[in-house]
Amino acid sequence: MNHRKLIRPADAFLPAALLISSILGRDTVAFDFFFAYMLVRLCSLATAPGLRAAFAAQPAMRYVQGSVCVALIAQIVGSAAALPIFASCKPHPLLMIACGLLINIEHIFYEYMYAEGDGSSASLSRGITAALTLTGLLLSGPSWWSSGDSALYQPIYPLITSGLSALVALAIGLSMCGKLRPKLNLMVLKAAPMSILQTALYPALAILVMLTTFIHLLPVETFAPLFAGLILYELCRTPFRRSPAEARPLNKALLIACSVCLLGVLPFALGLRFPNGIPLLNDIPFALGALLLAAACAFTLYSNIQKKNNNE
Repeated sequence: MNHRKLIRPADAFLPAALLISSILGRDTVAFDFFFAYMLVRLCSLATAPGLRAAFAAQPAMRYVQGSVCVALIAQIVGSAAALPIFASCKPHPLLMIACGLLINIEHIFYEYMYAEGDGSSASLSRGITAALTLTGLLLSGPSWWSSGDSALYQPIYPLITSGLSALVALAIGLSMCGKLRPKLNLMVLKAAPMSILQTALYPALAILVMLTTFIHLLPVETFAPLFAGLILYELCRTPFRRSPAEARPLNKALLIACSVCLLGVLPFALGLRFPNGIPLLNDIPFALGALLLAAACAFTLYSNIQKKNNNE
């Protein structure tokens, strides 16, 4: 695997859409959408992102197609398991979990396009998904810039755009798959433990930090910091830990990012505050902190600081 393939810019498109929607005042629906598709993803044993690791050990396309079939079945089961959990704490459970199901189905075919060797089609598909998702979130209700209550959103718009995203990915994926002859296998389930850890580590830690008593001394006002860190975290993602040679560019990039974030946090640590009533400005130090947390998680899971072996 070469350095070019280790980073897929399209991985950042969906988190970027969530960040933009949060910045534009649809913070509540953006987080509920994120929570729904992450909950479905985890309840389905992270089989959608886990396909990337499964495909790496499957040179025959019939086994790749078999893993896709297993992942699709897992999404249905995971959605059923996620529904009561989401309903216990969030509004519109059925429609939002349906959004989560459709976005995870889109992700399955996004990974399949890469397995077919067509990264440009995968990037196009994910770009369409991000644009549709942003559109659905913006149409879903009023922003906190307006006089309306941003918590009162209409989930039908994200549902429609999620459905369109899944259909586009399905159409592109099927157009390049040739003859369908899947060989069902459990490779994607064998990759589930690591995939679950990779999927949950940064979001779980970021949300936990946002909910701590210490943070509530200076409350986070939006979820934009969470999504900002998610962009960096997803860009660093690989199915396996990088080799020492592959990790060196990542280590340098993370070091630069952390240095910039620490310099950015310094004025706030010294007492800089923005006027009340400007949530996005007040959340800047938290966004910098989220980037630091994302960098730490990415380094822990994907990097390597071992010395280069002589035979490399």
